[in-house]
Amino acid sequence: MEDVSQFGECTLIKKYFKKRPPKHKILVDIGAKGKNGSNSFNFLVEGWKGILVEPSNKNFAVVERDFAGLNVTLVKAAIANYNGEGTLYIHKEPAHNSLLATHRPDTATTKTQSCQIKTLQKLFKEYKIPKDFDLLSIDIEGLDWKVFQQLLQSKFRPKVIVIEKRTVETTEIPDYHKIGETHANLIFVTDPL
Repeated sequence: MEDVSQFGECTLIKKYFKKRPPKHKILVDIGAKGKNGSNSFNFLVEGWKGILVEPSNKNFAVVERDFAGLNVTLVKAAIANYNGEGTLYIHKEPAHNSLLATHRPDTATTKTQSCQIKTLQKLFKEYKIPKDFDLLSIDIEGLDWKVFQQLLQSKFRPKVIVIEKRTVETTEIPDYHKIGETHANLIFVTDPL
């Protein structure tokens, strides 16, 4: 099957998993948005189980359609470094929707939507995600690094993490090694080749 990720992230991750096979075949995709540009779709069509998180009403409908029939649980929420309720700022480019009003001002609109907000830890506990699950993809438009830092303070250690490159403040991350870089993302693993 053709790699539908943004810049070949799935191909890089599959090469890694050939040498270090996945333990659970469980992934969590934060900011799922839909099939196009997805870091999870290729794995899900191969029988993986997924938790797909998307706060935007419009994007959530796309995720429901694109991932229908696959072994997924859809969660309509935003992920941040706190729990509660909040405002999602809707952008002209749906992939840029953010909890931050000032994120990507070039595509911002005045539209907003209320949404539920959860931490990764709360999400993982609610859906009984194993502490050493296989793949985490984070694309949450501006809060990626804060959420990632909070993950590092928890006991959860996904085997592979994909995170938006422009949000990462350092590639020297405890317990992780960078194994790949694309135009938009960095790929980290707990067990390098």
